[in-house]
Amino acid sequence: MNKTHQIYSYNILIVLGTVILLTLFAYKPSLYGGFQHDDIVNIVSNEKLKITNLSLDELQAASFSSGSGRLKRPVSMLTFALNYYFFSNEPFSFKLTNLILHILCGATIFALCYKIVTILNSSSDTRNLKQQAFIFASIVSAIWLLHPVQVSTVAYVVQRMAMLSTLFMLISIWFYISARLKHIYKHEGYALPYTFCLVFFALALFSKENGVLLPLILLAIEYLVLRHSKEEKYKLPYSTLLKVIAGVFTLLLTVTFLGDILAFLDHWYARTREFTLEERLFSQPRVVTNYIWWFIFPDIQQLGLFHDDFQISKSLTYPPTTLTSIVLLLVILTLGIIFRNKRPLLSLGIAWFFIAHLLESTIIPLEMVYEHRNYLAYIGLAIILADIILLILDKAVRLKKFITAALITLIVALSITTHTRAQQWSSPLSFAYFEAMHHPNSSRANHVLGMRYRALVLAGEQQYKDDAFKYLSRAAEINSIFIQPEAALLQFSYELNEPAKPEWINRIALKLRTKILRADHINLLKQITKCKEGKCFIPNDASLFLIESAYKNPKITLRPKQHAELLSLRANYYLENNLDIMIAEKNLALAVEIDPNNIQYYADYINLLLILGKNDLAIKYLSQAYDADKSSLHKASLDKLRYIVESQSKNNTE
Repeated sequence: MNKTHQIYSYNILIVLGTVILLTLFAYKPSLYGGFQHDDIVNIVSNEKLKITNLSLDELQAASFSSGSGRLKRPVSMLTFALNYYFFSNEPFSFKLTNLILHILCGATIFALCYKIVTILNSSSDTRNLKQQAFIFASIVSAIWLLHPVQVSTVAYVVQRMAMLSTLFMLISIWFYISARLKHIYKHEGYALPYTFCLVFFALALFSKENGVLLPLILLAIEYLVLRHSKEEKYKLPYSTLLKVIAGVFTLLLTVTFLGDILAFLDHWYARTREFTLEERLFSQPRVVTNYIWWFIFPDIQQLGLFHDDFQISKSLTYPPTTLTSIVLLLVILTLGIIFRNKRPLLSLGIAWFFIAHLLESTIIPLEMVYEHRNYLAYIGLAIILADIILLILDKAVRLKKFITAALITLIVALSITTHTRAQQWSSPLSFAYFEAMHHPNSSRANHVLGMRYRALVLAGEQQYKDDAFKYLSRAAEINSIFIQPEAALLQFSYELNEPAKPEWINRIALKLRTKILRADHINLLKQITKCKEGKCFIPNDASLFLIESAYKNPKITLRPKQHAELLSLRANYYLENNLDIMIAEKNLALAVEIDPNNIQYYADYINLLLILGKNDLAIKYLSQAYDADKSSLHKASLDKLRYIVESQSKNNTE
C-alpha cells in the first residue's frame, strides 16, 4: 500500500513538474512585455501604489487606491504596492508574480479535482480510483494552465485581480470540502477548515467582486459531487444546507451590488453605455458561445485584449447567430440537467462555467467582451473535456494508447500556441502590432499601434511617421464614441509642428455633442484646450467650439460629476480668455451645486466672487467649503483663502 502510494506521489510530482515547466516555457516571452490599457490607470499612474515604507498608513492608502468595484479590491491593490516596493515599477516583476499565481492556481485545481473524483468514485478499488483521479486532475490542470486564452489574463498585469480571486475561491472550496467530509464522518476538527473556508472567501471577495459567486459553486459541488458519492456516508442531508448557502449568496449579492442594482433602476445603461440592456442580453449569448468556441479552437488570430469590434445584437434574428447561440446554450444547460446523475462531473463543469459568467456576462453594463472573464469559467470547460476523455477511456479500452497520444499532442500544441501568443506580448510594439493585425476593425487596437509608432517618431525614428498617422486616423474613423484617437492626432501634429486637420476637430465636436460624456472625454477636452507658455494644440476659436459642443450635449446631466467638471472647465476657459465673466460665474455656481464635495470648485468660485466684489457671498461659500472638507485634507489651502477673503472684506470696510 505504501509502495503504491509512493508511486502515485512520484507520478503526481512528475506530471505537475512537467506541466509547470511547459507553463514557464509557454509564458516566458510575455514576461518582457510592457504595461497595457487599464494597467496604466490602476498601476503605472497610481501614485498611492508607490509606497516608500511598509507603514500601516501607506499600505492602507495603497490598498484602497483602486477606482474599480464597490469593494475597492484592496487585496489585489496591496500586492501591486508590494511589487513596487520590493521590485520597483518595472513590468517584469509584476508579470512574473502573475505567472507564479497562475501556476499556484493550476496546482490547486489539480488537488481539488483529485479530491472530487475520489469522493465520487469512493467505492472503486484503491488503485483504479487513484488512477482515475490522477488522469482527471492532470487533464484539467494541464489544459487550463496552458490554454492560449489565459495569456490575456496572465500577461495583463491588472487582471491579477481575477487571478487572486480565482485562487482564493479554489482554496476556499478545498477547505469547504474538507470540512464537509469531517462533518459527515463525524470527525472532530471541522471547525478549523470551515473557518479557513470563510477567510479565503473574504480574500477572494476583496480581490475582485467575482468572489461573490463562490456560494453558488459550493452549491453545485454539494448537489453534484457530495450528493452523488457511491458510499452511503457521503449522502448528505443537504437540503437545509443548500438553502443556507443560497440565502447567504443572495444576501451577499444584494449587499455587494445593491448600489449597482439601484443605479441600474435609475437609467444605469443610459448613463454608462451606448448600448441598451436589451442589446446586451441579446449579445451575451453570442459572446459566451464565442468563449466556448475559443476554448475548443483557440485561433490566436481571433483572440486579443481588444474586442471592441464585436457586433452588438439588435434582436433575436440580427445577426442570425443570436438565436442559434441562445439555443446552443440552452441545449448545454439541458444536458447538464439530464446527466446530473449519470455524469455528475460533466454537469459540474457545465454549472461551473455558467456560474462563473453570471456577473460579467449578464445584466451589469460592462463592456461586451473580455477574455479574462474566462479565467475561472474555463475550469468548468476543462472539467467537461476531462470527463468526456475519462468516459471514452472507460468505454473504449483499446483506444487507450491512441487517446493518450492525442492528449499529449493536444498539450504540446496548446503549449506552442500559448508560447506563440506570449511572444506577441513580449514587447509593447509587438503587442500593439498583432492586436491591430488580428483585429483591424478595433479602434483601440489601431489607436494603441498608432501611439507606439508615434513614440518611435518622437524618439527620432521618422520612418514611422506615416504609420503613426495611418493607424491613429484609422482608429478615429472606426470609433464613434471616444475622442482619444482624434486627441492623439491633434497632439502629434502639434509635436511635429504641423497644422491640425479641421475634420479631426469636427469629429471631436460631434462626439462631444451627441455621445454620453465620460471622465476621459472631459480629461482629453481639458488637454486639447489647454495652452502651455502661449502655445496651444488648436486655435482659441476651435477650443471654444469644442467646449460649447460638449456644453450643448443633452446627455451631460446624466453624469453629474462630468457635468460639474465641464462647467468648471467652461468657466475657467471664459475667465482665462476674457470672455463673458457672468457666464463663468453661473457655471461655477452650478458646478458647486452639482458636486458640493469638490473643494477646487469652491476655491475657483470664491476667487471669482472676490473679483466681482461679492464678499458676503464669498464668505458664505467659504463656510460651505470648510463643511465639505470633512477629512480636513484641504484645510491649509482653505485657510489661505480665508485670509484673502478676510483681508479683502477688511479693506472694503475701511
